[in-house]
Amino acid sequence: MNSSQRLRNLLIAGLAFANVMVFVLSGYALYQTRQQYILRAQTATQNVASALNQSVSSSVEKIDLAMRTVVDELERQLAGKGIDDKATNEFLARHAQRLPEVEAFRVADAEGFVILGKGVNRQARVSWADRDYFKYHQTHADGSLQISKPRMGRVAQQYIIGFARRYNYPDGRFAGVLSAPIAVDHFSSLLSRFDLGPKGILVLRYADLGLIARFPPMPDHPVGQIGHTSVSKDLRELVESGVRAATYHLNNSPDGFERINSYRRLENAPMITIVGMASEDYLANWKAELYKTSALALGFLLLSGVLGAILLRLQAQSEKNQLRLRENENRLRTIIANEPECIKIVDAEGKLLQMNPAGLAMIEADSLDQVAGHPVLDVIAPEYRKTFDEMHQRVIAGESVRLEFEVQGLKGGRRLLETHAVPMMDNGAVVQLAVTRDISERRAHENALRQAKAEAEAANLAKSAFLATMSHEIRTPMNGILGMAQLLLLPDLSEQERLEYARTVHNSGQMLLRLLNDILDLSKVESGKLELSLAAFSPRQIADETIALFAEHAHTKGLVIEASWRGGDSQRYLGDAVRLRQMVANLISNAIKFTAQGFVRLEVAEIECKDNRALLEFAVSDSGIGIAANRLGLLFKPFSQADSSTTRHYGGTGLGLSIISSLAKLMGGTVGVESEVGKGSRFWFRVRAKVLQAGEETRQVERHTGESRHSDAVPALHGQVLVVEDNPTNRTVVEALLRKLGLQFHSLENGQLAVDAIRGGMRPDLVLMDMQMPVLDGIKATEAIRQWEHDTQQVPVPIIALTASAFETDQQRCFTAGMDGFLTKPLSIDDLALVLAKWLNKPSS
Repeated sequence: MNSSQRLRNLLIAGLAFANVMVFVLSGYALYQTRQQYILRAQTATQNVASALNQSVSSSVEKIDLAMRTVVDELERQLAGKGIDDKATNEFLARHAQRLPEVEAFRVADAEGFVILGKGVNRQARVSWADRDYFKYHQTHADGSLQISKPRMGRVAQQYIIGFARRYNYPDGRFAGVLSAPIAVDHFSSLLSRFDLGPKGILVLRYADLGLIARFPPMPDHPVGQIGHTSVSKDLRELVESGVRAATYHLNNSPDGFERINSYRRLENAPMITIVGMASEDYLANWKAELYKTSALALGFLLLSGVLGAILLRLQAQSEKNQLRLRENENRLRTIIANEPECIKIVDAEGKLLQMNPAGLAMIEADSLDQVAGHPVLDVIAPEYRKTFDEMHQRVIAGESVRLEFEVQGLKGGRRLLETHAVPMMDNGAVVQLAVTRDISERRAHENALRQAKAEAEAANLAKSAFLATMSHEIRTPMNGILGMAQLLLLPDLSEQERLEYARTVHNSGQMLLRLLNDILDLSKVESGKLELSLAAFSPRQIADETIALFAEHAHTKGLVIEASWRGGDSQRYLGDAVRLRQMVANLISNAIKFTAQGFVRLEVAEIECKDNRALLEFAVSDSGIGIAANRLGLLFKPFSQADSSTTRHYGGTGLGLSIISSLAKLMGGTVGVESEVGKGSRFWFRVRAKVLQAGEETRQVERHTGESRHSDAVPALHGQVLVVEDNPTNRTVVEALLRKLGLQFHSLENGQLAVDAIRGGMRPDLVLMDMQMPVLDGIKATEAIRQWEHDTQQVPVPIIALTASAFETDQQRCFTAGMDGFLTKPLSIDDLALVLAKWLNKPSS
């Protein structure tokens, strides 16, 4: 074999090898490309599943927020005069208008009959009593949102998802259920907003896999029917495993397509979302590349067979070069296509030549063809177009420029972008090459951080001012308590000195209690939990008794204090007399505090009366220091005073006037002040009250004579009391009070000891149980005692809570645990005696 033959053989072998390599590399490239398309499809389904999850969750949150508002309104009306059907129906209609997805808000009573809402006819006696959500709320007081499976609504007459919440009477009893039926079509609409290709699917199912909505719909197929639970084995295993999100491959869907599916559970609703992309869609471009690559490989094979040994060698070399070029181009194209930042090329005239998918997403374009050849200024926000054009001209002139600007997408969305543009030569012409990133979220975070910083600094200043005021107000009476306590410990005290020191300790304690009561009242008012106690009252009586209360203090300062009532002596009204006395006393106390000489005058008058409803004005005038006009706006705000030096000189927390303002509004009135520096002030509040006719409800008029209630109102007490209190001082106080009341008692240090004692045979006539104790607290101890009494069929012993917590939630916890009464610390002997008399003198059942 000569050298030419050897060379020919070598060339043929090389050409054959080159052809094999072309096919191998093409196959490998196609495999890699196919994997990339699959990965993109997985990412796309995961992103759409996440977006769909957020969309459905957001809709659920809006509906739940509206339902909470409606429940609050129903409970507010039940706490008043009862539910006003007309006003409530209008209220429900207004809230339904704000939520187009809600078919209507409807309300059922405690028996399950639908009584309120769109299209409701009480006479029809439509009942929800057999509904699962009604039965749930009837027996569960947790107030949770219940979301039902899809069903045909009895009132709506269409497939709905039922959203339901419980509402209660003021005492916590079950009052009924609020329902917000959401048409299944609403969820279908949410699904239709997403595009996953011609054969993509979006599915929303209930937690038990029952179908809620599907897009595109399959109404003629069994699996497309609402409530149908037929799903793939893969999906069922995922749901039963408890995972919250997953992506899986399904070879044969019910409609016959191979898909990549992503599955997610909703956080705030018993629903799951399934998003699928068909292989025919996400591999369509890959198949086109397959056909093109195969055609090129076959063409190369045919061409290589025609060429001679030398041409084959040259062609093989050329093919290798072309292959490397294509690989580089593909790499570059892949990098650009997957780059999360926008990469674009703009010609000298400002028209778009190229843009990667990230950039197209920023301007809300579906494809490059939609915007290629169009001026870039078309998507720049109008206020930035001049600046952007100037930047473009500078780049074309050869500069490298950075710029922040906003774009207005093709679908109306706006984004804040940051770009770095440089000049580039393209076929002999200068063009702009720019890399642009979306900084909207970053800028929003920066603004949020600045706002949070400002709010934190303001809150810190408010906290410091409040703590300084509270420190002053608490230390002042504490100084009196501790100082007098030290004096009481000295030997050889006279009886007069002992009484004087003890009275100072008592008065200082009362000051601390008033401070705590002010803060508690403010908390109740701001949370909307303060309730008025209506009773008949006489304005003259309130005025005279309040003036008498402060007369000694005023006369000590040399002030003239007087009161007047411009009305009939026997005139009575219906209102909260206790709160009125509190408001008047606060104004008079302030007037005496800020008046060094002159007078303090209380004037009460009926200034308006219509339909048996009167508007009463209580005004307190003084000749004190007065208030500057520019400081009057601060007076009725919590923890505010006209001048910071006021606290140092006169004392006070700044809560009193805020509480008066809130109480006046609660009573249908308002507050006001007129003042001038150095000439005194006139503070007033107005409230509305029902006018009582002669002889009507006079038995309810409260009279405060200042005498102790214990000796007259409480009969003699007998019995054995178990005191459960961990604090030695509090235990000593309770024991002393019981000893004064002539009762026998036994004391234990924690709830576990009390449970063990009662299980061991101790049967006291009554238990005084502290709520917060080590080892076992009062709540858990009461629950354990009640369970033991139930198991052994024992007669329940009365258990009264002792606590320093005076909030309504604390009382509710006590009653839920099985306690019979509630006493707050510090204990009053009169309050303790009344509670003991109720249970110790009660006939045993």
